[in-house]
Amino acid sequence: MGAVIKIIKLFFNYLSKDLLLNISDTYKNFYVCHQEIPVITLLPQQLFFLISNKAFEQSLSKSLQKSKAIFVFGCTVALRVSDLLSVKFGDVRQAGSVYYLPVKTMKTNTIVHIKLPAYAVAIMEQFRLTAKKRKAIFPPVPITRLNNHIKKIIEAAGWKSEMGKIRTRQGVGNELIYPISNRPFRFCDMVSSHTMRRTAITIMLMMGMKEHIVRQVSGHTISSQSFNRYVYFAQSFIDNEMDKAFNNLLLSGGDENINAMATMQMC
Repeated sequence: MGAVIKIIKLFFNYLSKDLLLNISDTYKNFYVCHQEIPVITLLPQQLFFLISNKAFEQSLSKSLQKSKAIFVFGCTVALRVSDLLSVKFGDVRQAGSVYYLPVKTMKTNTIVHIKLPAYAVAIMEQFRLTAKKRKAIFPPVPITRLNNHIKKIIEAAGWKSEMGKIRTRQGVGNELIYPISNRPFRFCDMVSSHTMRRTAITIMLMMGMKEHIVRQVSGHTISSQSFNRYVYFAQSFIDNEMDKAFNNLLLSGGDENINAMATMQMC
């Protein structure tokens, strides 16, 4: 709704400033409600599970296996879903045993060569076997169907914890109910094709890639506010992991060991 109000304000401003029409300035009082939508992304261990667990993969139907392969590839290269589905075999460059995916970012208008890990190359070659005359790596699939498949895959993986979905209306937060089952939203209900790009960016940051390099890969500019949300999310994850580590240290009596070591050093 906030985006709609913003467009309406821009339209009336255009009528007044550019067309010089004598209209009321009431539109200036329109309030654009801003709400922070949570970043829904897989954690590194969850992506690793999807990459490496062959028993889980075999438990899925053939159509879900294909969607899982697309999802894993998308969680690796950080492309927008429309760009991901249009990538062609001919776009991939090979230098010896190394494969690169050249990506031209729309916002910065630069070409970045994304090095594909071995599992992503294996996914590409798997689709090449059934491509026949198709130039695109992935077969055409409606986004709605892909989103439904992704939700089923994540649910089958057991990631079904309730998260809740809060949206603000007139300054009041309201929890939405998942329409299919009439219950609060779970993690698997919130995951979609957009999660691929968000997961790739977040995991790159979590794994220690420098921010300016991740920006190059994702195509975000320095002033991008949306990218800063990924940085914040990744830092929150790191903070939580640090808290867990040091809490475990204290619970296991590590403080006594530290005191003992300090006493030994003093001696």
